[in-house]
Amino acid sequence: SGARDAMAARWWAALSWPPPHTTVWLAAVAAVGSAAIFEWRRVVRDLRAALEKERRLRLEERRGRTRAEVALRNIKKQTALLCRDNNNEDAPAPKMLAVRPIGIIRTPFPKRAGTPRQGGVAPSARGLICLDRTAFRNLTPDALDGFAEYSHCWLIFEFHANTDDPSNRTQSKVQPPRATRGQRVGWLATRTPHRANPIGLSLVRVAEVRAKRLEIAVEGVDLCDGTPVLDLKPYVPWDAPRDSSSGSVRVPAWVASDDALTVSWSPRAEADLLERASLLRPLYNEASRGIAQAAITELVAQDPRSKREKQLATQKKQQDSRFNVPFAGLEVYFAVDDARGTAEVVEVRSRRPATHEGDDFLCLSSAYDEEQDEVVR
Repeated sequence: SGARDAMAARWWAALSWPPPHTTVWLAAVAAVGSAAIFEWRRVVRDLRAALEKERRLRLEERRGRTRAEVALRNIKKQTALLCRDNNNEDAPAPKMLAVRPIGIIRTPFPKRAGTPRQGGVAPSARGLICLDRTAFRNLTPDALDGFAEYSHCWLIFEFHANTDDPSNRTQSKVQPPRATRGQRVGWLATRTPHRANPIGLSLVRVAEVRAKRLEIAVEGVDLCDGTPVLDLKPYVPWDAPRDSSSGSVRVPAWVASDDALTVSWSPRAEADLLERASLLRPLYNEASRGIAQAAITELVAQDPRSKREKQLATQKKQQDSRFNVPFAGLEVYFAVDDARGTAEVVEVRSRRPATHEGDDFLCLSSAYDEEQDEVVR
């Protein structure tokens, strides 16, 4: 009887699940697995932190190098001016023509990234030319007498936000943003801001002339905020080719192509713009909020994404990826559907101040990268 009971107990223990020793084993495996998972998460977290630190260091190094290049370029310009002003015969003759700006222009485009390629594609973009009466003795309110009789004027300016020295450039070809992928043309055949002499030319509409304040309100601007203005010339009918209406004006196919996006606004973005309309000042106000919205629409329609952002969006097929571009005191967030050729403004926020006191002068964005040197106007 005792033997049978012992045998039955052994059989019952064998049929029980999980056996006592298996439970201990599973508990040990679970503990080891939990420890391994915790350690793996810690390693991943540390690696991500190290990568982010390295990215920030590289970005700051690049921005520091950019600032140093601009400072060196400005020193060269100041040296040329001193040589001219001091009439020092022993000083070496400057290798460049020294010019002095007559003022600056205020625009809603604080960064290079996002500034329209041409003023004609952004007719709602406003600007205010502020002339400097200390630049030249004859730059007085009388100098603007008769200027208001013209509807448009040519604005000659300096590409002050270029970060490289023209003498160090070696590439003779660039890739225009509208050209087919991989197509490169000579820089003289483009409107690239990186030219032998950093001088630009824009046609703008004269909206109002405030002679006593030496200010000219213009529209259709394509310049960074604070751009130095070198000269103004009234637009006259002879500036347009006589036979332009007959279709004899010839341009490359990549220039004539229409790649504008169809832009819409989400209800949230419209509400954000209404709430933050005061940040559009001084070029816009609450009453002209509709014009500011039109200007933002024109800006997004030209697809202000960088070349790298477009490539990443195509490779990852992230049709709902959000991008941002500054406008006045706002940061505009939008999404692009490349397959449909559409874009939607999804959110409008207040713009953060520059992380470096010189970044606004350089018109650099917080995510500045060297590919902007390839951008063609």
